[in-house]
Amino acid sequence: PLSVPVIMRDSAGTRIAGQKGYSPFSHHMVAANVLANHWETYASGAQSAGQEPDRRKWKISRNIFVADTTKEAREKARNSSLGKCLEYIMKLTDLGPGRAFWKRDLDMPDSECTLDYMMDEQVIAGDPDECVRQLHRMMEETGEFGTFIMTAHDWDDREAWINSLELFANEVMPRFNRSLGYA
Repeated sequence: PLSVPVIMRDSAGTRIAGQKGYSPFSHHMVAANVLANHWETYASGAQSAGQEPDRRKWKISRNIFVADTTKEAREKARNSSLGKCLEYIMKLTDLGPGRAFWKRDLDMPDSECTLDYMMDEQVIAGDPDECVRQLHRMMEETGEFGTFIMTAHDWDDREAWINSLELFANEVMPRFNRSLGYA
């Protein structure tokens, strides 16, 4: 099946993906309410073509960093390649359309769309229990989806990222899946 990347609110491409029955793949740097808009737009497109939208087709990606403590996870995520990547992408969008892509509220000034905002709004960082809580919080806004994709920035502190990946695979996802009745 074909997947279509989705980043913008109310995207014509997302609506067309729904009409064609393609799988939506939501970007890792948008707020949860924007993710919910992705699904609404996709579902509207599917229904306009007489198709039943299937949430199992929807893929959502998120920046994630897991550590033994939430404090450690947030510090390492912010000060690693993950934080640097977010800062770089924000600077790039400043050269073009501005930071509207990344905002929960379009009335929010670009000056408030900072790395701290991104870390709070779009990054899942914490110990395994905190990461599960954040996944549930996201899902409260988005509703169910089919596939969750972890975005990792594992090219700097190799040991910390391997630990994060192991904690995610061995602790976060099994707990999250159990909490949803999947395991």
